[in-house]
Amino acid sequence: MNEDFTNLMHGGFTVVRNFFSADDLARVRDEYERAVSASPSNANYNVQLGSAGLNRHFEPVLDAVSHQVCADAGIHADVTAGSIFFSTKKGVNFPWHQDHESYFLFQDHYNYLNFYIPFIKEKADASNLCLIPFDRLKKEAPDHIEKLIGGGAKRFQADGDCTTVLDDEYDTAYSMPVNLERIAVAPELNAGDLLLFRGDMIHRTQDSTSNRVAISFRKVNSRSIINRHRISSGGKTKREMMKKGGGIYDVAIRYFETQNLDEATAMDLLPHLHLNLYSQSNHGGTN
Repeated sequence: MNEDFTNLMHGGFTVVRNFFSADDLARVRDEYERAVSASPSNANYNVQLGSAGLNRHFEPVLDAVSHQVCADAGIHADVTAGSIFFSTKKGVNFPWHQDHESYFLFQDHYNYLNFYIPFIKEKADASNLCLIPFDRLKKEAPDHIEKLIGGGAKRFQADGDCTTVLDDEYDTAYSMPVNLERIAVAPELNAGDLLLFRGDMIHRTQDSTSNRVAISFRKVNSRSIINRHRISSGGKTKREMMKKGGGIYDVAIRYFETQNLDEATAMDLLPHLHLNLYSQSNHGGTN
């Protein structure tokens, strides 16, 4: 790879133009269109999973990027957890947040990479993702940055000169002395461009005025330690999201119980999660 990924360490994201070839775009579009009528198993969002076969097909190029990211930025994300399709036509229009469910499960969003690639995109300057660069946030709210690095499961409500931070893991709230809208950026993407960002990135949908469908591959650190008690603990919002999220949390808790473990690595747990995910999806487990 000839790309420089050091900004992942400082700003939290980078853009790689033309990451997908025409053949790659056609392959992803074909799978999405064949599966578009499937009912999602996750009631929190109207999204659908990419198949295990699609993940395997792109694993070599994802792996090459993650190896270079590790060398350039020291971020360890070496195993693919899965992929998700997001479509503005299917109601995807998220406000400011850090991702929730991946944080509930894997408990570490620093050594976690989101490969976000639009493959249907009408306009380069519309329906992108707005991001909060960590280096800008550090300048504006230096006393708050450590609460956000590596974290997740938070929503952000910007108003006036401040932003309210709502922690949905423990149902707490506090205020930051910066309006996120003032320091936000929105990289313009065409179909096939890669927006690569850390799992702890604060982001929102730019708009849903045009048709945009993207696939998001997620890579995690195989050696990340997942704590059994932490999965089960937390506030009402977390419990409600987990209940709507399908059986994946039950699979994780059952694994800990049957193995009589308090902790496990992501690599230990992932095969059991994948078995549940792909048996529940329209793709099955063997595509």
